[in-house]
Amino acid sequence: MGLCALPAFALLVSLGTGAYEITPQKPTACDVVKLTVRQTFAEDCQWRANAKVESTNKTIFATLHLAADNVCDQAFIDMEFDFELGSFPAGAYSVIIHWADTDARETVPLVIADGTCR
Repeated sequence: MGLCALPAFALLVSLGTGAYEITPQKPTACDVVKLTVRQTFAEDCQWRANAKVESTNKTIFATLHLAADNVCDQAFIDMEFDFELGSFPAGAYSVIIHWADTDARETVPLVIADGTCR
């Protein structure tokens, strides 16, 4: 066991193909859009993450904040984090996924269809 490295240095795999998923795959204006992010870490530090979600015009910003315990095990670990982005009116959007305190940033297109809400 050792002291945990700063989260920015513990991220091994930056966001990229297969590292995130937006559900549902074909959302409507009635759906709550969710984001799942998969990340590999160099140390098992009981990682936790939360998201600050903001939307402006047709851009949805998901800034992910990472926290960890002070004591870490030296082991590679794959983690999965789920976040709720919210519901949005019909239209074409860009979702910008960004880990706070790093340069890791990914832009994902998102189309919200009209829907009949019950």
